[in-house]
Amino acid sequence: MDTVNIIKDKNRLRSKEKEISMEKRRILIKGKKVHNVGYRAFLLDEAEAILIHNFSARNIKNETEIVEVLVGGNKEKIDTFIKFIKNIYPEAAEIIDISVEDYNGEIRTIEAYSRSFSASQLSKIAITGVSLLKNQKSTQVLPEQL
Repeated sequence: MDTVNIIKDKNRLRSKEKEISMEKRRILIKGKKVHNVGYRAFLLDEAEAILIHNFSARNIKNETEIVEVLVGGNKEKIDTFIKFIKNIYPEAAEIIDISVEDYNGEIRTIEAYSRSFSASQLSKIAITGVSLLKNQKSTQVLPEQL
């Protein structure tokens, strides 16, 4: 076996060891108002601050609004994050329930989530900006109309 393959095997083993020792949780934040209050950005900011390695969050529309959060990493950091979620939330949010359960699936890295989330938010901003410009043009009074 050559050196390159030995290094690749060691890296695969390290990755598996991290995966085995990593705690993973699925957190559901349910409420009357948990969408469009900045919840996912709020959670991403805290997850980055406490150095959570794996993170993902998405809005789920049901009878109530739900934010599903997947986190993975060191047990102490995950526990700290869950404590934060249960005690602090965006000002405009109206929470009904927060549940936490073990999770066995894959969770993307926080860096990958952050890139994806930023792109989706920029897309929303661009769409809103175009809409505002169209509205401005349709309500603009031309000098000859005065």
